[in-house]
Amino acid sequence: LLQTGHSIASIAQLKQLGLARGIYPLLDVVVERADTPFVQAALQDTLLRASAHFNAPSTLLAGLDGDAIAEWAARTGVQTIVTAAPAAGPVQEMLADARDWLSMRNLRLVTLNRRYDAAVWPLATQGYSALRNQIPALIERLTLESGRPEQGTLL
Repeated sequence: LLQTGHSIASIAQLKQLGLARGIYPLLDVVVERADTPFVQAALQDTLLRASAHFNAPSTLLAGLDGDAIAEWAARTGVQTIVTAAPAAGPVQEMLADARDWLSMRNLRLVTLNRRYDAAVWPLATQGYSALRNQIPALIERLTLESGRPEQGTLL
């Protein structure tokens, strides 16, 4: 949540879906403390960093549903929304649903994979232990292809 700038409304949705505990220990802490000044400040810091990195305005959305995204797009005059592709799970499902809903309203949702993700995800189908053995070769390959370690470059 902190890395992607999801809003407090997303935390509320996780609670409603019964997914507020046990997915990821750090997420458990964020959900438990969502109303605290620290978490609020962390979410705002995420926006500031994203704005600076992409040289574009960032905002917390009310959620990842089509309505929230369409409302934001209307306020900003955007017709194409670009975001990093989630690997799996509830965010991936919400964005898939939102993509269909947005396309009916002539809005486009584009998800991008980083080269690192495109290289790793196909190998991560049998859990971490199967992937662990591939990590040295992945690091070498990704470093050799770009001349430096992966820095989050999108395809």
